[in-house]
Amino acid sequence: NFEATEGLGPDNGYTQSICTPPHATKASGKYLEIISRLEKGDKATIVIGTGHGTATCQGAAFEYICNIHNDLVDRGLRDKVRLIWLSNEPRLGDFGIDGLEAKRGSLIFTSEMMAEGLFADYGIEYEIRSHVHKVDEKTIYTENLDGEFKEINYDFAMLIPPFKGQPIKWFDKDGNDITDKVCNPAGFVKVDANYGKTWEELDGPDWPKTYQSPIYENIFAAGIAFAPPGPLSEPNKSPNGTLIGPAPPRTGYTAELSGKAAALNIAEMIKGNKPTHTASMAETPGLCIASMKKSIFGGEAGTIAIYPVARDYTKYPEYGRDINNCTAEIGMAGAWFKYVLHYAFLYKLQAKPLWKLIP
Repeated sequence: NFEATEGLGPDNGYTQSICTPPHATKASGKYLEIISRLEKGDKATIVIGTGHGTATCQGAAFEYICNIHNDLVDRGLRDKVRLIWLSNEPRLGDFGIDGLEAKRGSLIFTSEMMAEGLFADYGIEYEIRSHVHKVDEKTIYTENLDGEFKEINYDFAMLIPPFKGQPIKWFDKDGNDITDKVCNPAGFVKVDANYGKTWEELDGPDWPKTYQSPIYENIFAAGIAFAPPGPLSEPNKSPNGTLIGPAPPRTGYTAELSGKAAALNIAEMIKGNKPTHTASMAETPGLCIASMKKSIFGGEAGTIAIYPVARDYTKYPEYGRDINNCTAEIGMAGAWFKYVLHYAFLYKLQAKPLWKLIP
């Protein structure tokens, strides 16, 4: 939803995107134009992050900024670039999942520590707790949770937009518009979640399990299509009333699990049975391998695992998660794992022999 922020996006705005293959290709071309300028002796400011106060997919932007840093290092141009992380996260390393805590011996390690250490090593500046309300050809205009309005001059920017559902109108058999009953205001389909609670009230049992519509039993919505009962990260408002807080990410492994549950439930209904397959975000893990540098012998990636994705304080009173099954590591092994996954996913997608053996 690039229209949510004036001047956002590669088609009718000034920023780049990696949300679709054509957008990523265009972003690559624009980035190489910056490289050409740097090689001639120019300096540049590159801004990467989120382009709205309610955007999600911070992980994708995090991958991008790390790869940009390492590419600049490899080209010998890093000293010519001011690299800035711009995000709506309440804390660095939040990633829209309310961060993570992991146990290391007697210590508790957090994703905030990981991100702070990494950005310090990489020399990346950061502006968090920020909403982008306008972009023009040279400047990004932001507002933060302190109510401050700031301007960031840039030469290249890749900012993730907020998402919205497809602009589909829903009608009942009598021709009445029931879009507001079936979907939330953003256009995502309501399912078997407990809606209407505040972030403070929301807990594990409130997250959907079967992904079936409570209105029409033959409608299911999984992945990014379903309406979450609320955010994972704490939402906040600036003194000016602007909402600044990440929407919950529902792509990747979470989308696969919810999609599989929905598909199996549809199969059960065709057989005359009731839906029994579940994949609540409060009962399933989240897995992410964030590419940071693509190279077989010098690559790097961040491996993050959390269980469960949505905190469940009824089961895990202290942290809402089983911190013994949470981890955040950065290293070459993650890069190898990411490389293997790329080929495994493509192999499975094409349904080649023995594809069902791939998890």
